[in-house]
Amino acid sequence: MDSREETPGAVPSLAFTAGGPSPERAALDGEQQRTITRLVRALPPKLRDPLVLVGSGDYSYDDVAAMLATPVGTVKWRVSEARRQLRVKLTRLGF
Repeated sequence: MDSREETPGAVPSLAFTAGGPSPERAALDGEQQRTITRLVRALPPKLRDPLVLVGSGDYSYDDVAAMLATPVGTVKWRVSEARRQLRVKLTRLGF
């Protein structure tokens, strides 16, 4: 019998690419990403805008403060508060 032949009644193994997520993990990651996106969009603009700008990695807190004509300390608080609210909502949803 060729070693590549399967035993009758055996469940064939599923081969995944090395380092790649399983289909189940990919589906869960996709669901989590959609949930986070929905929750970020639901934030009030005063929290959402600084969170997205700082989170992009393209702008510093000083840059965002200048763009929004807001003190740096206020931008830091808004980003922190946005993250806190998202963390609470994600925890309630079981993520």
